Amino acid sequence: MPCLTKIVSVGFILIPLFLSGSEFQGKKDPSKVLREIYKEVKELGKFPGDDFIKREFFVGKDDDDTYQDIHALILIQNIDEIEKITIQVTYFQPNENDPTVKYAKNMKSISYALLQDEMVILKSDYDEKERKKFLPQILRAIRGKKKLLKKTILLT
Repeated sequence: MPCLTKIVSVGFILIPLFLSGSEFQGKKDPSKVLREIYKEVKELGKFPGDDFIKREFFVGKDDDDTYQDIHALILIQNIDEIEKITIQVTYFQPNENDPTVKYAKNMKSISYALLQDEMVILKSDYDEKERKKFLPQILRAIRGKKKLLKKTILLT
């Protein structure tokens, strides 16, 4: 029985670590999620010839981007020696006749900067409650796309 106790104890310690990218995510402070979004996108890097980082992600439960109704564009720029990050989110409404055709119905954005190792929100169309709920979804979409890109690189 002592061995079983050790296994159970280790399990309780490790489970939160494994779940930190999913269920526990929604409980994080939005400024910490903004920092993680920044780090994940920054890691993807710039496209050749660009002096900024611009990446696009689709947000939703389905893995197939064709059926996603939310598009997030993330832009990281160095302006006056300050890294400024903009997340522009477009919400789409599917066409009644063809769900793969979508029309933009609403757009929101959030701009923030990295100042002395702190994320400072400059402008936000999202209130605090919306940020807590939605930012982890964007982070999940970014990590999902990164996994897909890594698989694609391994296959080539």
